Amino acid sequence: MIFLTTNGYILLSGSTCLWLANKATLTPEQTRIFDTCNATWNKGTEAIFRLLDSKLLELFKTKE
Repeated sequence: MIFLTTNGYILLSGSTCLWLANKATLTPEQTRIFDTCNATWNKGTEAIFRLLDSKLLELFKTKE
């Protein structure tokens, strides 16, 4: 359940980031939201890929 909630939050941040990136001009508040969502997206996707990478390494180690 935590994994799904976290993924939903990361996808929401990425979607918001894309939506704001397509606007012609941003207010200072929107720029702060964009920066926050961009950081959340980057850190979240990095964490997910690291978790998946560690699981794959464990899987390959058990087969050897």
